[in-house]
Amino acid sequence: MSCKVDGKILKCSLKIEEYEKACQSLILKLRSPVERALNDAEIKVKEIDSIVLVGGATKLPLVRTFVSKLFGRIPNTNINPDEAVAIGAGIQGAMKERNMHLRKVVLTDVCPYTLGTDVSVRKPGGYYEAGHFCPIIERNTVIPVSKTERLYTIQDNQKIINVEILQGESRLSKDNILLGEINVDIPPAPAGQEAVDIRYTYDINGILEVEVAVVSTGLKKRAVIEKNPGYMSKEEIEKRLEELSSLKIHPRDKEENKLLMAKGERLYEESVGEIREILDYNLQLFEDILQKQDEQEIRKAAEKLKELFAQIEEMRSL
Repeated sequence: MSCKVDGKILKCSLKIEEYEKACQSLILKLRSPVERALNDAEIKVKEIDSIVLVGGATKLPLVRTFVSKLFGRIPNTNINPDEAVAIGAGIQGAMKERNMHLRKVVLTDVCPYTLGTDVSVRKPGGYYEAGHFCPIIERNTVIPVSKTERLYTIQDNQKIINVEILQGESRLSKDNILLGEINVDIPPAPAGQEAVDIRYTYDINGILEVEVAVVSTGLKKRAVIEKNPGYMSKEEIEKRLEELSSLKIHPRDKEENKLLMAKGERLYEESVGEIREILDYNLQLFEDILQKQDEQEIRKAAEKLKELFAQIEEMRSL
């Protein structure tokens, strides 16, 4: 192999065995992100139909051997790894511009890193320790997404709540990346009586909108953070955030979930004994899932609840 540096041609010879040995430590680093991706997606290796290699580096026999050992099978190499990257970039671009040609294409993107804020936690001694990370949107969450977390004051007559906007996976705030912060004024009151709702809304274009609303006064402040500043105009950002307004309704306030809970409450009132206990348990479980604000989990739980209601109604009709 040869290359030109400062006008000079430099040449060297390298055997494939030497090259593979030099790359060995780098190749081993591939294992951790692959295993984490599988864990985040809750997918087991045996559940994967095919392993498709994408990207020029996957042409290397060393990479293909590593992948074969990791997954216990030979990867699919029929697809041109360079063309696959270009096609993927084209599809991603079309998704961002809402191209009509992708109406029948189902493709999801996920949040690459966890987004959250700094909180204080109560320790066994009764005191509060600051600097703990509170995740709001966890990594691998399908986007676009909007989630809310309610936080309370921890000091008497506290007048300000500082919301640090953080990105990362560490348990401690100091080990994560500070993206910005918002300060909101709150009425002085005993500790725990005042609260703020912190809403994070994240879009496929890398736009993060953070809204902080004081529960008692309705005062709101917000910040918009761009992954690539200047990529979109302010008007384009506001238009996109307006399109996501439907996501900003908490699942417990959505009509279909309110109706489902109301039906459950009615069945509870009409029941006695063991059936009432079963309904109480399942309604509490559904409320807990609504609080997590995970749409996929909510849909699954709602279907199970509907099946339970149908079974109870069928038993009554016999």
